[in-house]
Amino acid sequence: MYNELDSRALGRADCYAQRFMRAGDYRYNVVPGHGQALSTDYPFVVHVKDKHEGKTDGQMAQHNLRVAVDGKGFSVTPATITIAVGDMAVWNGGGDIPFAVVGEQEFFNSHRMVNECGFSHAFGKPGEYRWQDAFGSKLAGVVRVRDPDCSKDKDMKKWRAALAEGSLVMINDGKADHTEIDIMTGQTVFFAIVKTPGISITDDRLLTHVYEVPCAGSATSKA
Repeated sequence: MYNELDSRALGRADCYAQRFMRAGDYRYNVVPGHGQALSTDYPFVVHVKDKHEGKTDGQMAQHNLRVAVDGKGFSVTPATITIAVGDMAVWNGGGDIPFAVVGEQEFFNSHRMVNECGFSHAFGKPGEYRWQDAFGSKLAGVVRVRDPDCSKDKDMKKWRAALAEGSLVMINDGKADHTEIDIMTGQTVFFAIVKTPGISITDDRLLTHVYEVPCAGSATSKA
């Protein structure tokens, strides 16, 4: 099962989230990950309306979409949705084939995340995961994952309860508010992107050039 930490190629343990802040029709496609994430065909649509039935002003709603693989490629359920301005759409699934969500407009792209979007990853194995932006910025961090102590029944129950809790990393203008996160196996980290020129969250073992995890707002490169 594909479970690498790489927002450019989404797997079963990943979600891509995108908020839509203006009314309009946003067409997109789902394509294989680990490519250039380009498309000339956009069969799926997010209709964004100024007002949406049953929604209170200022309240953000989340709309979940399921990606699956069929004989013709990727499918999305539902293929067309109608949401309100400010709402968030979330894609996950895909089976064992990594994928990317690619919109007609530049801001709407899981391969290179820009504004008002996010990426989550559930960590299924213990270890130290050093991540960075694959597109050349010095944004970087580390997630340390440890196995829980489940030797006693109460510890098992505590761990199961903790699986519902996630950690949040806010990223704005090239900086992350948390560059070091400690979690237990099975927990999720959500990387919320407010505004960037376009980034990824990628395990540095997948890259040829890596950066040190920044301390006190600084970062230095290493070969």
